[in-house]
Amino acid sequence: RIPRRARIRSDAASMSSKALKRRLREAAGDDDCDGIDAALHLARDFEGTLNSRDFVGATALHWAARRGRARAVGHLLRLGAKVCLSDAQQSPLLVLAECGSEDAYAIVPALVAAAPWQLVHTDSMGNTPLDRARYCGNKRMVSALKEAHGAAGEGFDAPPPKKRGYFARLFFGHPQLEDDAEFSLLSPGLGEPVGA
Repeated sequence: RIPRRARIRSDAASMSSKALKRRLREAAGDDDCDGIDAALHLARDFEGTLNSRDFVGATALHWAARRGRARAVGHLLRLGAKVCLSDAQQSPLLVLAECGSEDAYAIVPALVAAAPWQLVHTDSMGNTPLDRARYCGNKRMVSALKEAHGAAGEGFDAPPPKKRGYFARLFFGHPQLEDDAEFSLLSPGLGEPVGA
């Protein structure tokens, strides 16, 4: 019987760049740190492969977070994976908040330490990670996000009002503001209002 690590390396040696990137994302989603290392070892462009995106813009970090894979998230962050947004404006913390894994809440501190702006960033529907965790009914995740937000020095009790679109109101029950009062959009990279 050939050991798993040797099988991965022999399979990956004949793979194209596109296949290696896919293998990396699959290994991240399966919490397979050896598979991550094997795919990156054979890649010609380490950083490009590490931060490669699938057809919806999700990186290996998104794949690992979506499935609640603590070892893979930690390993990818140690390797230098960039925390970025998918095409649907979802951060890894946001997809983690939707995760149904029992231990997903334990990943929150690592993702927040890597990029604190994820706590206040909203997706294309206007939801923060806390909104998504509440919607999914994950009480442990809600507690972990509140704790992380408290440690960052900002409160959850009075978030700035957001204008919601028709579909957000329809599916998530968010009321649209009656007046046309100005509101600030958050810059995903800085966590500060745009134009301030």
